[in-house]
Amino acid sequence: MSKCPQTSVVTSAGASSRRGKSRRAAVPSILLLLSLGLSCFGLNSTARSNFLMPSGNPTGPATADSPSYLFGYYQVSLNPGMAGLVPPNNWLAPALSAQGMDAAHGWTINYFHPAGDFQLDTFFAWTETAPAVTEPTIRVAAETRSGSGGAAMGLHYTGADGQHWIQVVRSNTNNPPTAYATSPTDPGYKYWIDAPGVPNDPFYDHGALATATDFIDRPSAPYSSTYVAQFQTFIATGNFDPNTGTIPDKTLNISDGGVYWGYKDPLSTPEPSTLALALSGGVVLLLRWRLRRSA
Repeated sequence: MSKCPQTSVVTSAGASSRRGKSRRAAVPSILLLLSLGLSCFGLNSTARSNFLMPSGNPTGPATADSPSYLFGYYQVSLNPGMAGLVPPNNWLAPALSAQGMDAAHGWTINYFHPAGDFQLDTFFAWTETAPAVTEPTIRVAAETRSGSGGAAMGLHYTGADGQHWIQVVRSNTNNPPTAYATSPTDPGYKYWIDAPGVPNDPFYDHGALATATDFIDRPSAPYSSTYVAQFQTFIATGNFDPNTGTIPDKTLNISDGGVYWGYKDPLSTPEPSTLALALSGGVVLLLRWRLRRSA
């Protein structure tokens, strides 16, 4: 589970995203989730919306396995094991600052209590094929992503006071986007705004899979044994000008609660008997090859 970083720094480097797996479905811990909310996010303070879970939480497998390799297989697993609605954490403000969206650059960032509720419709781990996801106003078909795994997220917002979505990412990727924030208390991790139009436009729904009320994301990346990606997803408003692709008055209004979710992909080594069988098979093949050469 993630740390509770106290962030500050801003700036540079590349672009990517991915996820993880697990042979057995992890049993989510309600106590752990409550502890996370209270200690890291102040779950008992500002988030006023309800978090509706009509299909459960998660809504599907908490883990998914990669194909087997000689050395083992990767286990993509949800991280956290259950999605939750929490107040803005210590990733959002630094990630906005990395885009120049802060008081120092003339911006005003307001937080408001949403009138509607967040509904979790999809949240599960997957490998090799990004699943089809359907929300009331948007749908995406399944897509083959060989050699990769990740998490699927589908959200519906029931209110009429949200125009847009803003999503912040926390990841230990070595290939982040150009502008990101870091923290000395969270070494190795970077935070950034996940939106096609940054640095001028922070809204996820401008080019990604979202409408005013519905949100879909299926982040993934090639398997690795160390990758972690976590997200917090908010509704937001702002006077966006489509002619300039900017927010001229430099004012953002962001919900005081967002959905926290993510995944990781640790490597799982095979059972000793499986590894021994694979090695013995390799020895047999090598001996046969040498016998043929000497015949």
